[in-house]
Amino acid sequence: FGLDQSHLHVCVLPSVRQNPSYIRCIKPNDKKRPGMYDELPVKHQVCYLGLVENIRVRRAGFCFRMEKEAFFMRFRATSVVTYPAWNGSVEDGIKQIMSKFDPRGQQLVFGKTKVFIKEPKTVFALESARDEKIAGIALQIQRFWRRCHVRR
Repeated sequence: FGLDQSHLHVCVLPSVRQNPSYIRCIKPNDKKRPGMYDELPVKHQVCYLGLVENIRVRRAGFCFRMEKEAFFMRFRATSVVTYPAWNGSVEDGIKQIMSKFDPRGQQLVFGKTKVFIKEPKTVFALESARDEKIAGIALQIQRFWRRCHVRR
């Protein structure tokens, strides 16, 4: 048992230092035998995991992709224009959100169904602004609840 655990520690330590968001494992065969490689199941796993699309996006220079609607719903609170109510299109809303984080419009590219962002720092700034805004909204809800609770 000690040998396996130390081996696992040696394998995992480099990946922990690089801060991966996920690790994908591909099984080379269904029989779990070394030295065997079944092409059909491997191709299925690669397609199912979205590795081809992920590589294509990374090679094009984008670190982040998300469905347009999901992106808008996730980050709409970061802009006073799009939150709490937005009447325009999703793409226009995303442009409004990004105008604060990418004034020159160089980080954002629209695909048919997805939004692509080039720099990780832009994504981190979006997430950070979202966290701050949600914390503020939570405080407002707490204040409202406390006022209602005290009046009873």
